[in-house]
Amino acid sequence: MAANTDPQRRPLFVDRVNQRLLADPAIGGSPWPVVTITPGMFADIAGNTVIGRYGSTGSPSALNADVVIDLVNTATTQVIDAARVAAASTTQAGVVQLDSSTSSTSQSTAATSSAVKAAYDLANTASSTANAALPVAGGTMSGLIAFAAGQTIAGYAPLNAAQSFTAGQRGAVVALTPGASVTPDFALGNNFSLALDQGTTLENPSNMVAGQSGVIAVTQDSTGRAVAYGSYWKFNGGAPSLDTTPSSVSVLAYYVESATRITATLIQNSV
Repeated sequence: MAANTDPQRRPLFVDRVNQRLLADPAIGGSPWPVVTITPGMFADIAGNTVIGRYGSTGSPSALNADVVIDLVNTATTQVIDAARVAAASTTQAGVVQLDSSTSSTSQSTAATSSAVKAAYDLANTASSTANAALPVAGGTMSGLIAFAAGQTIAGYAPLNAAQSFTAGQRGAVVALTPGASVTPDFALGNNFSLALDQGTTLENPSNMVAGQSGVIAVTQDSTGRAVAYGSYWKFNGGAPSLDTTPSSVSVLAYYVESATRITATLIQNSV
């Protein structure tokens, strides 16, 4: 057989009788080089051993370090079995399994975009709820606030229970606008004041509710004015005449019996 001039394509012959390899003779009639078969030259490869090259050149060998594996066959079906690659953990790099759970506590799986989006939506909802809630300290309430039946607030007295107050309680005094005709709005308060500047008729109050009581303090001007009363006002012995002493103050105490009746007493001339 003629010698092959391409050193990368020179044939190799096996001498089975003498158990040796014979290389193609060199060009020019050189003798056949002899390659002796040594123990271990053709041995079984241990299980779970990856064979490849370090880089793009060199002889194949076991890959036992961080190397780049150049695939000789680039077919799309060629893969590296994941079972032969170490699984990732918190102490080493490796392959991980994707997981769409938002409640997993695994330290060897990775969240998918779906899991991240679900977690984001939950966090966004919680943030919106927290932002709309009244803070533990401070903040302003608005709108109707409803409490469950029987629920109490520490430091505040419920309206539907008997109370023993340990400090003075008072109602604000609502000033009535002077005029020839004055109609108190009993929804605004219990206690009122009226400074006369002319003769006046104290009309039947609006928003009368049985059980309400209070006073109306009437102050005369420097002239002294008379006051008449609407039909709902009831006095013992008839409507009294107001003391017209200039700058005097008379107090009209009242109690609402019904939506059409007010029992009243006039305390005259407190100068």
